[in-house]
Amino acid sequence: MKSLTFDRAVSYYDRTRALPREVSDALTDALIELGQLQPGRRCLEVGAGTGRIALPLVARGVDMVGVDLSLAMLARLASKWPHAQLVQADAACLPFPDRSFDIALMVHVLHVIADWKGALVEVQRVVRPGGLLLHVWNHRRQDDLASRLAERFRVIVEAGGGSLDRPGARRREDALAFWAEQGWHTEEIEVARWQEDLMPAAHIQSLRDRVWSGTWQLSDELLASAVDELTRWAQAELGSLEQSYPIERLMMIDFVRFSG
Repeated sequence: MKSLTFDRAVSYYDRTRALPREVSDALTDALIELGQLQPGRRCLEVGAGTGRIALPLVARGVDMVGVDLSLAMLARLASKWPHAQLVQADAACLPFPDRSFDIALMVHVLHVIADWKGALVEVQRVVRPGGLLLHVWNHRRQDDLASRLAERFRVIVEAGGGSLDRPGARRREDALAFWAEQGWHTEEIEVARWQEDLMPAAHIQSLRDRVWSGTWQLSDELLASAVDELTRWAQAELGSLEQSYPIERLMMIDFVRFSG
């Protein structure tokens, strides 16, 4: 499988992936503190997208370089970031000399990079000895409504012969195992904990509209039948699909110290 490019998501990405202001601020503070991103230190973001992570850092004076596979996403970012330092490239073949950066960021991206192990090795190559990777990921409870809807949809899709898997790392545990194999020291740090409201009807519509990358490879017929079946299941489980349910969200950082 090839790495996913988010060209098709550029028109709605900012609206559907935006972080609450307080969470974005907490993440920016944590990245600056953990990465010691004072003036003079260069930071590379792999999978910069439309700038959800990079722009708040740039506003705080961080020397950022952004890489993404999608030219459309980079064009959107360039429209917001005067004098942007942006490069279109595959994460597994970074066009930078060895030891070009002090720190690298990867945020919600390993699952869409086909050669994700190669990408991590490339990140180590372009980071100076003793440098850092800050890998950001979200955690949610397995028993909340979002997880229950996601699991039921996966079961329905797989029963129909499809798959929601993306080409990259399927689980965070896969990345942890790889880092351990490489001898890289890893520490897990909580950044923010917050609550969101989930309305089942809106969530199901987002699946029908292919907002999420897991739906992009499904045929129109399979997607339509799977969403219809998920709707029936949710109605039987919940009754009204217009009621909002509280969902706890948790943002974490893997603080990865490269060996050597």
